[in-house]
Amino acid sequence: MTQYLLAAEADHIQDLLFRSSQLREVVGGSQLLSRFCEYEDVKREEDKGVLHLLSDRLGIMPEVVTSGGGRFRITFETESAAHQFGAALAEAYYRATGGTLTVAEPVAVTDDSKPAWKEASETAGERLRRAKCGGPPVATHHIPYIAFCESCGVGLAETHEARFSEEDGHYLCPACIDKATEREKKSKEGFLKKFYDQVPGASALSWPEDADDVAQYDPRGYVAYIVADGDGMGRVFGKCDKSQSTMLSRGMDDALREALAEPTRRFLRNSAANQNPHLVPVLPLILGGDDLFALVPAHWGLDFALRLCRTFQHAMTQWAHNHSIPHEITMSAAVVICKANYPYYLAHQIGEERLSETKRAVKALAAEGLRLSAVDFEVVLGSQAAPRRQTNKWRPTLCPYWVTTETKNKVPDGWGLALDQLLDWRHRLVGTPSRRRSQLREHFDRVPPDGCADRWDEDLQHILARIERDWTRKDEEQHPVLKSLDELGGLNLEDWHALERRNDESSWHGHAMPDLLRAWDWTWDLDYPPIAYEGGER
Repeated sequence: MTQYLLAAEADHIQDLLFRSSQLREVVGGSQLLSRFCEYEDVKREEDKGVLHLLSDRLGIMPEVVTSGGGRFRITFETESAAHQFGAALAEAYYRATGGTLTVAEPVAVTDDSKPAWKEASETAGERLRRAKCGGPPVATHHIPYIAFCESCGVGLAETHEARFSEEDGHYLCPACIDKATEREKKSKEGFLKKFYDQVPGASALSWPEDADDVAQYDPRGYVAYIVADGDGMGRVFGKCDKSQSTMLSRGMDDALREALAEPTRRFLRNSAANQNPHLVPVLPLILGGDDLFALVPAHWGLDFALRLCRTFQHAMTQWAHNHSIPHEITMSAAVVICKANYPYYLAHQIGEERLSETKRAVKALAAEGLRLSAVDFEVVLGSQAAPRRQTNKWRPTLCPYWVTTETKNKVPDGWGLALDQLLDWRHRLVGTPSRRRSQLREHFDRVPPDGCADRWDEDLQHILARIERDWTRKDEEQHPVLKSLDELGGLNLEDWHALERRNDESSWHGHAMPDLLRAWDWTWDLDYPPIAYEGGER
């Protein structure tokens, strides 16, 4: 029996969520999107989601294949029903969120076989891309002498009221009002509930209202934002039939929540790290499908990302194998470390840039026959990110770093190092005086672009001699910084790791020590108490 596949996708989801001035409204926006996409069997009429309500109102019984993260694949018995439902869905999305949703022309599916479904799915995806590129302009209200929303600065204000109890009144647009309402009343019970349910005891604890609540774990007021995304999920969906696509969509949601819950549980068990036992200092801002944007304590930002990627890769790869899909699924992540008052949308923008480069490296390694997750990071000092990484032959970095697993615990030559090594050396170098670390960092910042090594190598030896002279732990023959330099890139410029990644335009030489020094205060391991990192000499 012929069915008709409808593909629809929300437009500019991140712009919609971030079009607010407070993190609490971002959470509310994520909750709005999550509730809009829900399609689960419910007993009570008031618990029905938008898809159920549209189905009842139109008298159409669709089969929802996937509906997570603002992406819909729905089948209908007739083409006219698909057109009618698609138009109603776009209208409902606009009314609920203030955003737009693109709907493609339906595609006929002759049967449920995998070849027929794959062909129809590819055609639907192509039609959706064309619709997104050539969609009609969206009309907006245009009324003179009216206030703009003080939260997003884009929408036209509908009322003057307070979003939250501790605030004075503001001019607000309908979308920001809805986000604030969602956050205050429903986020803990809806969007965040499934995540916190996977963290024992979290449901009885409070969760961050804004970035300042998470910044209390860092003396200088820094926080870490993690941007993460599954790799090559389009290819995985392309290998699925209709039922597998539905299960994969649900499996991704579960795996992503578990991936973030794993380091969160570990953090809460580390009682010395958890300064406020009444707070869970982890706040997912986007959590759906394979997309993640989360706020975590800065000290453990890189370790959170490491465990997130490793858990997601294991869970999704296991799921794929259990459902006869022989594909290893990896995740790319970027960590942005910044002050709590740094705009979260700028942090997300930096994270997306780092994430894009990381995904290219992951894809290039996969072309060599090895699939590993990877993590990049950026440190925003003050109000500005560090200058973009150099493009010459010698570069003081090895980013991105790879996430190794039990079965794949070695990074191939020419591709860099595992993130585990960076975290391990941070713990082992805890006694390195801060003055010597600063000298090392300044020295690596002066890497000669042409690789002229004589003077640079000589200056490095002078710094190492001072470190050795100040070394007080005579039970060890030499300061561990010597061994760390050797493992992370070499003691001489000519010994630096040679990188030959296919995603780069040319080969280059890099060293991991500058990355470690740059992120020194934010490379703590969740397995150690904070006191283990407080032994540095001055």
